Amino acid sequence: MPYAYPIVMTLLYIVVTTFYIQKSLQAQRNSGGTNG
Repeated sequence: MPYAYPIVMTLLYIVVTTFYIQKSLQAQRNSGGTNG
């Protein structure tokens, strides 16, 4: 089903972006000291 390819890629991009944003926000929130 070639027509589903863009949909799958869009969903995957949204999931990866959301996960990356959540991880980035947690990192900024928890950076209250030495992150070695």
